[in-house]
Formats: sequence, structure tokens, C-alpha cells
Amino acid sequence: LGVAHHAARRYLDALAGAQLTGIEVEDSKLAGVENAHGQVLALRRRGKLLGLELDDGMVLTCHLRMTGALTFLRQPHTRAVLDFADGRKLYFSDPRRFGVLQLLPAEKFGAALGADLLNEPELLAGLWTRVARSHRPVKTVLLDQAFAAGIGNYLADEALYACCVHPLAP
Repeated sequence: LGVAHHAARRYLDALAGAQLTGIEVEDSKLAGVENAHGQVLALRRRGKLLGLELDDGMVLTCHLRMTGALTFLRQPHTRAVLDFADGRKLYFSDPRRFGVLQLLPAEKFGAALGADLLNEPELLAGLWTRVARSHRPVKTVLLDQAFAAGIGNYLADEALYACCVHPLAP
């Protein structure tokens, strides 16, 4: 349920109020975010997405995928460096280059994702009812981010194993 991403968002809370002055892109796959700038109003998380909400109505959105990381210390495989007015730098590294960094209007941040069960725990009670309505294999439904945001392969496997439910069961 995006637990690691929830911890990453808390780690980045130190950036709230900071002034983003620019982004140095070191990987052409991330082109288009270089002009991001402004005061960081808040840090957001929805499922596996992390976002820096900026005062211009945009959200610098990051999906770490399998091997990405955001740190305050330079790492091998750095793909982008976020520069802040107070001299801090945030490094986006990703050895396998699966991660995504993009600038989106605030209303589009996580809009295609389903319920975020960490932020909306009241929806957890109805989860299995919703799963039961589908004729697809249960693991396929759980991995569908439009169904429930943040459930990944590992978590789906562990949950199904704990419940003694075969992943291919409808």
C-alpha cells in the first residue's frame, strides 16, 4: 500500500516551504521538468506517486518504480538534481532508469488512481467486496492501480498467501 512511499514522503517533509530554483536533468528521459520552480507548499503521496506541490499550481511528480531513490546525498546513477534556494539539493537516482519525474497540474496528480488505502482506510472494509465483483484473477485486480493505489506485486503476493487465496482465483 505504498508504505515505503509513505515513509519517503515523510522524509521529504523537510522541503515544505523551501524554494525550488531549478532542476538539473542528467538523463534525457526526464526532459521537460527543467523549468520547475517555486515554493514547495506541501509534499503529497498517492499510491506510489510522490509529489512536491508548488505555488504555481503544478506538482513535481515522482514515481520511483523498482530502484529509484530521492536522497539529500548524491548517489550513483543520479538522473536529476533539484536545487533549492537555501543550498540544499535533492538527488533523484535510478540505476535501471524506470523511474519517472514529471511536472503536472495539481488536479492531475494521481487522478487516474483508485482509492489510496493508507489515506482512506474506511475503504479497506469494502475491498474484498469490490474484488469479488470482478471476474479477473484476484491478483490482477489487486495490482490494478485504478482499483486500489499502491498495491504492488510483493504486497499482493503476501496478502494472498496470508489469506490462503491462490493468485489466479477469480
